[in-house]
Amino acid sequence: MTTGDRLHFIGTATTVMSLGSFTLLTDPNFLHCGQRAYLGWGLSTRRLTDPATNTS
Repeated sequence: MTTGDRLHFIGTATTVMSLGSFTLLTDPNFLHCGQRAYLGWGLSTRRLTDPATNTS
């Protein structure tokens, strides 16, 4: 990483990566605990924890 590049761990699997003018948010699945996320052709998963919250 160069100066100004940043990697922020938000919580669970949520991460924000900034490289120059490019920003990537991983795990943008903001379902609440217990809700199902459908992954495609007959596949789904249930969220075990609530998503990370912004405390600032």
